[in-house]
Amino acid sequence: MLKSELDYLAFEMSQAEDGSVEGDMIFNLQEKSIVDYFKAILGKDKITKHFHLASSQLYAQDGSVGSEAISLVVGRALKEVMIDQRNQ
Repeated sequence: MLKSELDYLAFEMSQAEDGSVEGDMIFNLQEKSIVDYFKAILGKDKITKHFHLASSQLYAQDGSVGSEAISLVVGRALKEVMIDQRNQ
């Protein structure tokens, strides 16, 4: 599913003193029409979503990576991007 929607997903992030992480997710959308190809040529095919993950989201109580909490944040942003694209 994602392969047909995105060329790639990039992250620009930094860690705060309190252990949280914040930054931007950059969604590079897959070209599906001639308009999409022109957007890509002009660099307008990328959508940026800001995110914040508290340190409590990054790690589970047992010390393992909080992959479920992290995937929820990424999943919500992806869903917003896909809905916005369908409504255009």
